[in-house]
Amino acid sequence: MSKNTGKHIMANCKKCGKEIYFLKTKNDKLIPVNRDSISVVDRIAMDNGRDVMFQYGTHISHFATCEFAVEFRINQSKKESK
Repeated sequence: MSKNTGKHIMANCKKCGKEIYFLKTKNDKLIPVNRDSISVVDRIAMDNGRDVMFQYGTHISHFATCEFAVEFRINQSKKESK
C-alpha cells in the first residue's frame, strides 16, 4: 500500500514490509528512505506540500538496511540489460 503525502510517497517495502518514504535526490531521482530517518521537521514540511530532498548522513537509504536489497539490484540489472 502506498500513500501520496503531497509531493512524497509513503509505502511499504515490497520485500521486507517496512514503512519507507521516497525522497528526491539532487539528480531528481527517487530514493527509498527508512521512515525512522525522517525527522519531525521533514514530516511537517511534507504535510505542508514542501519538497524534502534526500540528505546523505541524515536520511538512511532503505537499500542500505533492507535484507532483500540485493534482490532489487539483481532485478534492476536484468531490466537494464533488456
